[in-house]
This record gives sequence, C-alpha cells and structure tokens, in this order.
Amino acid sequence: MDFQIRPVELPAASGSTVPAVQIHGEVDAANATDLSNALHELATPALIIDLSLVGYLDSAGFAMIDRLLDEIQVVLVVSPDSVIRPAAELINLPFYDSLAEARTSMEPA
Repeated sequence: MDFQIRPVELPAASGSTVPAVQIHGEVDAANATDLSNALHELATPALIIDLSLVGYLDSAGFAMIDRLLDEIQVVLVVSPDSVIRPAAELINLPFYDSLAEARTSMEPA
C-alpha cells in the first residue's frame, strides 16, 4: 500500500496563505508514520488535508489523523462521495465537505 501527497493550488483571489494538500492512495500501519512525518513538515503552521481521494485508511491511519489534530493546526476535508466518509463519520472525525469550506474555516474572524 502506498500514498501520494499532492499540493492543491489555491486561487490567487482566495487570499489564503494556508497550504492545502490532497492525499491519494492507501494509508495503513505500514506507512501511517511516513505520512504523519510528511504532513508535519508541510504544516507551517497550519495545513488543510483533503482525504477525499484516499482509497483505504485503516485504524492506524485514523489514529495518525487523530494525533495530527492534537499536534498541529489541521483542517480535514472528506467529500460526501469518499469511500472513507462512513468510517470518518462513525468515529466523529471533524471534517468539511469541500476545500472551499475548509479554507473559509481557516480565515481570521
């Protein structure tokens, strides 16, 4: 199992300075630590993580995401059609439906 981290380009007009990435592929016990380390490096100081295209996320992957939420400023996106959405809802993972909603949540009040 393997994953890829791809940057998400923000529209110039958005004014957002928070980087956003999409995770593609599969995350399990074998690679969850590698993904966590990579995401920590990208969070300067915050990060939007879109998990919508993750095809598989096991309990080690969900535990890693839960720890990230405690350690760094992270906002998650899990689209309504994502295969991991039912599990994310079941464990009450805080997430937004879209990148646009996630970006709005990161804007100063």
